[in-house]
Amino acid sequence: MNNEQMIGAIKIRDGLFIGDSFAAKDYDFVIANKVTKIVNCSGRTILNNFTRLGVEYLTFRWLDAENQIILDENDDTAD
Repeated sequence: MNNEQMIGAIKIRDGLFIGDSFAAKDYDFVIANKVTKIVNCSGRTILNNFTRLGVEYLTFRWLDAENQIILDENDDTAD
């Protein structure tokens, strides 16, 4: 059994949500909330599932690790 707790998406404000891996796969949520853009920070492990629906993705291939470099010395995203 996976120890990861499923939360889904949390509304930050109208049209802006933050979510976990469960939310990233939630077709009903994407449709009901007319999601058009997703920032995927876990592109190595979570697929961009909704491109066929016209959802645009900005994908980072970061890992959930303390030593993950988000921005390098040039302020470029580390991948």
